[in-house]
Amino acid sequence: MPKNIQRIGVITSPTGAAIRDVLHVLARRDPSIEVVIYPTQVQGANADINICQAINIANQRLEVDVLLLTRGGGSLEDLWCFNSEALAQTIYNSALPIVSAVGHEVDTTISDYVADIRAPTPSAGAELLSQDSDNKTQKLAMALSRLAQSAKHYQLKQERRLSLLEHLLQRQDPKRSLQQFEQRFDEMQLRLESALSNRLHLLSRRQQLLTSRLEQQSPKHKLVIEANRLSYLASRLQDALQDKQSQSEQRIKYAAHQLETVSPLATLSRGYSITTDVHNQVIDCTDNVAIGDSVQTRLRHGQLISTVTQITLLE
Repeated sequence: MPKNIQRIGVITSPTGAAIRDVLHVLARRDPSIEVVIYPTQVQGANADINICQAINIANQRLEVDVLLLTRGGGSLEDLWCFNSEALAQTIYNSALPIVSAVGHEVDTTISDYVADIRAPTPSAGAELLSQDSDNKTQKLAMALSRLAQSAKHYQLKQERRLSLLEHLLQRQDPKRSLQQFEQRFDEMQLRLESALSNRLHLLSRRQQLLTSRLEQQSPKHKLVIEANRLSYLASRLQDALQDKQSQSEQRIKYAAHQLETVSPLATLSRGYSITTDVHNQVIDCTDNVAIGDSVQTRLRHGQLISTVTQITLLE
C-alpha cells in the first residue's frame, strides 16, 4: 500500500450513499487528496462484469495511487455480485492496490479476501486511505524542525571549515616555520647528545664486562675456585665418612641386639636353666639319664652339680 497517497480512484455507484460517505470523510480528513470516480453498477445482473471493466480501465490509465471498491450495506442478494469468480480474479490481477469496503462490518464477500486490504465500511476505507490534517500539520512541523537542524548543522560545518582554513593559514606563516625549524634543531641536538651519552655508557659497560671476564680467566682466580672446590669436596668426604661410621655403628648395635635375643644367656636371665651330663651334652629328655647319674645345671649366675635320685615322666 503506498505511503503518500495523492489520488484515490473510487469504484462505486455515483448515486449511492457510499460515494457521499467517502467524499465526506476525505474532505474532512485530507482535502488535498484528489478523487477519481469510476462509475459502475454495484448491484443486480452483470454488476460484476461492470465492476471488472471499471478496474481494468483504472489499470490502463494508471492515473491513481490506489483503488477503493465500495458500496453501502444491503441484503445477501444485493452484495452477491462481489462473490463473483471473475471479479475475484480481476481484483487479484490488478496492478493497482485495491481496498475492499463493501457493506457494513458484518458483511463479508469474496472480494474482501482477494483485495489487498479489507475495510469494514466505506467510511472506514476512506479513513484508511487518508491522513488526518492534524497529522499533516505535525509532519510539517517536524519537517521544519529537521530543516532548522540541517541549517544549524551546515552553519557549524562551515564555521569549522573556516577555523581550519585560518589554522592552515597560520601554519604557512614564515615566522611560524622558522620557529618550527628552531624547535626541530633543538630536538635534533638533544637526540644527538642523548645518542652520544648512550654510546659512551655502552662502551663503558662493555669495558667493564671485558675486564671482569679477563679477571675470571686469570690463574689466581682459577686457583681460588679450585681451592674452594677442594674444600667443598673435603667437607663432603668428611660428612660421608661420618655418615658411613654412624650407619656401621647402627648395624653393629642391631646385630648385637639380634644375637642377644637368640643367645642362651638371655634365656637364663629370664629364670630358665640348662642341664647337661658329664660330657656336656644337653639333657632334653629323661631317656638320656639314669638314676645315680651326675648332671650339671647352668644358671644365670653359676652352676649346680646334682645326682639323679628319681625320674618322673610328665604327660
